[in-house]
Amino acid sequence: MKPGMATGIPHKPGEGVELTVDHKRIKKLIQIFFILLSIIILFHLIPIPFHSVYDAKEIKLDDPSYLENCQIHISGYYHLNVFQEDTFSGQITVSDYRLTSEKMSDVKISSNGDHLDYSFQETCRGNSPPVKMCYSLGLMFSKRFFHDLCILVYEENTQNKNGGAVQFGKPTGWVWGEENGYCIVPNASSREEALNKLRKLGLINTF
Repeated sequence: MKPGMATGIPHKPGEGVELTVDHKRIKKLIQIFFILLSIIILFHLIPIPFHSVYDAKEIKLDDPSYLENCQIHISGYYHLNVFQEDTFSGQITVSDYRLTSEKMSDVKISSNGDHLDYSFQETCRGNSPPVKMCYSLGLMFSKRFFHDLCILVYEENTQNKNGGAVQFGKPTGWVWGEENGYCIVPNASSREEALNKLRKLGLINTF
C-alpha cells in the first residue's frame, strides 16, 4: 500500500458527529441516574424532622350529639422509604388522652392503618421491680407526610381521657366498631365534614 493512500470504509456524511452526540447524551443520562439514585439513598438514610399540630374533631358514630374539639401534636422524625411504607419515630399525642404522652413505638404511615402503641413503667407494691405496661390508642390511617390523617380509637380508651381510669389496650380492647366507634379527624369543622372524610377514605360505609 502506497503512503498517503486512504484505507477503511468511507463514513457517511455526519455519521461521526451523530456518534459523538449519542455518546454525550448517554453519559449525561448516566450522570442524572446516579444523581437521582444518590438523592433517593440520602432521603432513605437521613430522617426528616417533622413537627406539626392539627386541630381535630372527635366524633362517635352512633351519637350525633358527641362532638369534641381536640389537637394532635406530632413531633419527631419522618423516614422516607422507597420500596416499603414510610415510618415515623417520635411522639404523637392527642389532647385529653393522657397516656399518649408516654413513650410511643415507631408507626407506619399507611392508608391501611397501623397501631398507635405506647409503653410506660408501672410501679409495683413492695420491692417488686416496675412492670412495663403497653397501651394502644387505636389505628392511625395516613398518606405520606400525614396527609388525610385520622385515628380510629379503640373501645374503652375514652376512659383514659382527663385522667380517668387506665385501660391498657389489652387484646380484648383492640376493637373498633363501624357502628359505634370513636373517630378523631383533623381539619374537620363539623361532624358531617368528619364523616365525609371518613367515607372518602373508605373507613365507613354507613351514616
